Amino acid sequence: MAACHGHQPNRRLVRDSLHHIGIRARQTGNHHAGGESSGRRVRLTDVTGALSLKIAVSPAIIFNNAGDLFVGAYGLHRLSGGTWSVIASVPDTAIINCLLRDSDGRLFAGTSGKGIYCSTNDGTTWTGVSIGSGADTVKSLAADSTGKLWAGTNKGVWSSTDHGSHWSDQALPNISITALAAGSGGVVYAGSQGANQPAYQGSLYRSQDGGKTFDLLPNTGGLANLGPVSALCATDQGVFLGANGALFSADQGKTWQGINNGLLARNRIEITFGPTGDIWATSQNGGGLYHSTDHAVTWTRLQPPCNASLLHVHSKTGNLILGGMAPVPSLKCSVWRSTDNGAHWDEHTPASQTG
Repeated sequence: MAACHGHQPNRRLVRDSLHHIGIRARQTGNHHAGGESSGRRVRLTDVTGALSLKIAVSPAIIFNNAGDLFVGAYGLHRLSGGTWSVIASVPDTAIINCLLRDSDGRLFAGTSGKGIYCSTNDGTTWTGVSIGSGADTVKSLAADSTGKLWAGTNKGVWSSTDHGSHWSDQALPNISITALAAGSGGVVYAGSQGANQPAYQGSLYRSQDGGKTFDLLPNTGGLANLGPVSALCATDQGVFLGANGALFSADQGKTWQGINNGLLARNRIEITFGPTGDIWATSQNGGGLYHSTDHAVTWTRLQPPCNASLLHVHSKTGNLILGGMAPVPSLKCSVWRSTDNGAHWDEHTPASQTG
C-alpha cells in the first residue's frame, strides 16, 4: 500500500552512490515533536491522553509540517508535544490504509469503505471526500511532480487536479489497486493482487499517457511468480517494486532485477531510504526489518520490537519510526522509535489499547 512520497535528499549524492542499480533515495516525512529519545527500549508511560488502537490493524504513519506524528489504524491519532489525541473528524470505525502529505503540506488519509479524508490545516480538522462510483476503499495514495494526486482504490485508479476536492476515474475500474507510483513524463505504475488470480499472485500495470490507459506488464522474467504488489516507488532512474521480494527496473518496467540478497523473508516488502542513501525494508507477518548500506546489493536483518509493517525515517537525523503489530498473542497495533539505527527502540504506542 506504499507509494513514493516526501521530499528528496541531495540528488547528486544519491545518483552517484546508487548508480549501479539505478535507485534514487527518497525521504518520508519530518521528525515528530517531543525531543529525542535516549535509545532505551521503554514504554512511554508519561504520554498523556490514553487512546485505543484496536487489534489486527497495521498502522499507517505520516508527519505534518510541524513535526507532529499521525498514526492511522482504527481511526486517526495524533502525537503532539508528548500528548496523544483522537482526530474527532475521522470516524473511529474508519480503517486507515494509507497516509500522504503533499508538497503543499495537505494531509490525506485513504480508508477502507469510507473514501478519502483531507486536512488543509496541518491535521487539526479533516473532511471526508467521496471519490465516486463505489470507489470507497483506498489502499494507496501518491502525488506526482505537478501536484496531481493519485488514488489506488477498489475500483481502479483515480486522480485529482484540485488538491483532492474532486476525483476523476482514470482506468482499471474492475481492478483493486494495492500500490501506486507516479513517475516523470506521464508514466504511472499500479500494482494489484491481480484480476481473476489467486490471493498469492499479483499484477503490475503501466501507463505512459498520464493514466489515460494502462497496459498489463507480462508476468515473465523478473516479474515471474509475482506476488500481490505492496509497494511501488518511481524515481528519476527507474521504479522499485515490493511484493514477495524486492525488484527494480531501470527501463520503465521493460525488465526487472531482484535485489533480495539477505532478505530472508519476502512477504509484502515495503521500502524507505535514509538521508545518506542507506535503504530500509520491512517484511510483514513477522518477516523482520532489513537495512542496506551498499545500495541494496546486500541486506542485514535486524530484530524489530514488533511484527514490522511500515518504516519512516527522520529526514535529517535518520531516526526510525516503525509501525507494526505487537507479538502474539496481543497482535495490537504498535509504534516505535529508534535513534541508533535499530539497535534499541522506544515504544510510542498510545498508553492504553483495547481489543
